[in-house]
Amino acid sequence: MLLLGEILVRKGIVREEHIWEAFDKQETCSKKLGEILIEMGHLDAKTLAQILQEQAAVPLTYKKGQLRDWMYMP
Repeated sequence: MLLLGEILVRKGIVREEHIWEAFDKQETCSKKLGEILIEMGHLDAKTLAQILQEQAAVPLTYKKGQLRDWMYMP
């Protein structure tokens, strides 16, 4: 399974330097990579949800056309 950062870069969604910036920020906080990229403005929650769904190969849960939860929960 590819790592989130690898997928985002390969698909051209996030630039590699932004992944490294997010890794640097991750060292000083307990947030996940996707959360940091969203806060930095390099990724939106819907795209993150789609990528996590592809990565895990499981369907996401939607409610009335809206994304209900973007976290993968086994």
